[in-house]
Amino acid sequence: MQIKYLSISNFRGIKQLEWKLDGNFICLIGPGDSTKTTILDAIEYVMSSRFLRIYDTDFYNCDVNHSIEITATIGQLPPKITALDSFGYQLRGWTPEGELRDEPQEGDEHVLTIKLTVDKTLEPQWSVVNDRVPDGVSISSGFRESIGVCRISDNVNFELGWARGSTLAQGIHTRSAMPILAEVGRKARSAFLEDSVDELVESAKSATEAAKDFGVIPGSSDYAPGLDAAAISSRAGAITLYDGCIPIRQFGLGTRRLVATAIQRSAIDGKAIL
Repeated sequence: MQIKYLSISNFRGIKQLEWKLDGNFICLIGPGDSTKTTILDAIEYVMSSRFLRIYDTDFYNCDVNHSIEITATIGQLPPKITALDSFGYQLRGWTPEGELRDEPQEGDEHVLTIKLTVDKTLEPQWSVVNDRVPDGVSISSGFRESIGVCRISDNVNFELGWARGSTLAQGIHTRSAMPILAEVGRKARSAFLEDSVDELVESAKSATEAAKDFGVIPGSSDYAPGLDAAAISSRAGAITLYDGCIPIRQFGLGTRRLVATAIQRSAIDGKAIL
């Protein structure tokens, strides 16, 4: 897929941006703090399937009375999105001259315009918009995920594990990591109970006596050390890629970025990386 047009309003250092993207490869060049990263963040946000945390400081000049609006018009769409029972009725036209037409005509490329709006409630709302339906039609996280936006950022380690929302976790051969981790947690807790360290046992007994002094009566005879299985099962990112006995996350930044890029490229089934 390919972004044809991008509009950003009241997002961080950008009051207003209207940008027609021309070409398959775009390079942003400019001095520090000139909103290059902000533009990349906006592209990721408007098509992200992940939960977004928006703060007052994400609004232009911290003015929450003017909503953040990020709109992206996308071409080269997969059939899942262009089908009539999906968003086929919301399609627009992109002319051979590179202009947006609300009603597609013969010779136009079919495009879809997705809009992210965040007001002072800080609740992000995604919709598909056009002039025929100005209020927009809601688009789910599943459909946004099918757009296949990939980004290599400072958080490259996220893509090297089976965390919720990572590319590996979205693979067609991958079941949820949470049940796997839950079972790992139970086995680890059982093994820990069989081999508790004497120093930990003594420390737990001291904690028991200290608690009793404050009027807390343990349900059993004494407190004992144990492994909190919930702390393991709640960290889906704990399952990660290894090279031998070394996690890929401990390799150099260049290697990690290349591996993450390769994973994302192989996962998007021929669609373009935005």
